[in-house]
Amino acid sequence: MVQTTLESSFEQEPVVAQKKKLEPGARDKLRRKLNELTTEVTELERAMLVSATYDGARRVAVLKFYDPARNRIFLWSDNTGHKPYCFSKDRVEVLKRELMAEITSLMLSRSGRKIC
Repeated sequence: MVQTTLESSFEQEPVVAQKKKLEPGARDKLRRKLNELTTEVTELERAMLVSATYDGARRVAVLKFYDPARNRIFLWSDNTGHKPYCFSKDRVEVLKRELMAEITSLMLSRSGRKIC
């Protein structure tokens, strides 16, 4: 078994991956295949939730499911019109006052003025 030290690793030339030139149309073919394998669905029988993300451009939550029977990933975009929300035990007036104080503090700190 060959043993190496950490220092000897830095002495070696770094391995740089060689870029391959794609054949014409390969990028479009890959994009079509990726779209095909990550199909957006409205109904799904059995699948495991892999991740939940947010599509900022479309302003919707997107859930990613894996179907082991088909070995495929499916995407489900929220179509319910759901809007983000926040819960608080404080009264609305208190929240508004705290928010305004925070905004004022932020604006003053950005302008370089001292806050008393």
